[in-house]
Amino acid sequence: MNGQSWLSGVGGLILLTAPLIYRPSPSICSVISFPTERRSDEVYVLATAKPDTVPVVAGSVSPRTGEGHSGWTQGRSPYGQVLTVERVGRPWEAQLPRAMREVVLVPWDYGPGCEPVYWTRSAQWVPPGTHGVFRAKLRDREYWAGDRPTFDVSAPEYTPYPSVRGLRRPPSFAASERDAYKRELTAVEFLEFVEAMPLEDSLTSDPDSAVSAVQSWARRNAELARAWPAFELLRQIDFAADYARLRLITSPVAGTFRVTVSFGSGDSTVLYARTELHPMSPVTRRGPDHGPSRPFVGYYLMCQYAATLRDLPKDYQGRHTSYHAVSLKPVLVTEDSSVWRGEVDPLVEVTFLDPRESVRSHAESLFGASEEARDPSWYFLPGIWVTYPNGRVRYEWTVRRGSQLLYAVRAERTSNETTIGRSR
Repeated sequence: MNGQSWLSGVGGLILLTAPLIYRPSPSICSVISFPTERRSDEVYVLATAKPDTVPVVAGSVSPRTGEGHSGWTQGRSPYGQVLTVERVGRPWEAQLPRAMREVVLVPWDYGPGCEPVYWTRSAQWVPPGTHGVFRAKLRDREYWAGDRPTFDVSAPEYTPYPSVRGLRRPPSFAASERDAYKRELTAVEFLEFVEAMPLEDSLTSDPDSAVSAVQSWARRNAELARAWPAFELLRQIDFAADYARLRLITSPVAGTFRVTVSFGSGDSTVLYARTELHPMSPVTRRGPDHGPSRPFVGYYLMCQYAATLRDLPKDYQGRHTSYHAVSLKPVLVTEDSSVWRGEVDPLVEVTFLDPRESVRSHAESLFGASEEARDPSWYFLPGIWVTYPNGRVRYEWTVRRGSQLLYAVRAERTSNETTIGRSR
């Protein structure tokens, strides 16, 4: 979403909201420019940057010295810049004094792990006269600069909308998307959009209600819904809602399984697997298209394998983990059973859990052998699940090279016991 140009002094709306930070590990992180939900500690307010700066305390921020995204930083007294308030958006006006006329924004740099570090550039970090959508976190009252509501900005390169370079419309997109970005939302239009975004964590419990307001906005504003960044954000929100709905599913094939792998050599091995109750992630349709527009056709259940039933953990242990896949809908329903597409392929687990070196080596030699045998229409879901009214569940998949049997997988559910794990 990063753009290529820096514009200042343009009309706009200031969004006071903390940037969404993704931390894949303790040592690295990414800052996401546009949030797709409204957070409880965010405030959106129409304001104008003044030339005035004021000293502030660090408050609840614990800044470090060292490497930052703007260079090497050292300790210094923090300052904030004053902005004149014109209007506070809904529903954030309830968090601020009615007679508020000014706010203070305190910039912070951030290190490789997204930890806050001291800001070493000018305390007047926004060109005076700029209107824009600033993203910042509202401080507790005790850390305000006098009577002025005070906010911390942890990624100034994404503040404000629409003038800052990090929020500009991308210079080019795929041909199918170029029409969507012929224009950009004005600051006021963007405020109206973000007022309708889902509330923090609401997608987890009730995705349909969570997205109802923003979907209503899109229906009322069909032209604006195809402008930057609304078009992209709506796609991301729809994807998040679909993902949340997926994770609420109680899978019909969840449970504990006896898994048998029979090889063309005549050897066979028996392992045990226990899945979680709810999906971990989606299976999307295979194809050249990418991103959140790809439809879900199934989902993966996180599972753990063991050599014996007794060794299967009851919670997530992170040992011998794998995934069982199942289609979102059955491909055939009769009075006696329902048939689903799916995948159980425990070759890797065999190489760790079978005590026989020859079997482990043979299983490893078959890695990737199923590629040419997969039906392109069901590439990620090559086998068949069958569920029965009495609770029985079985899975079958046979991998051949021409008429030669390479290996066959058969799984039978032995109980409904699932792992308490990471999917919920």
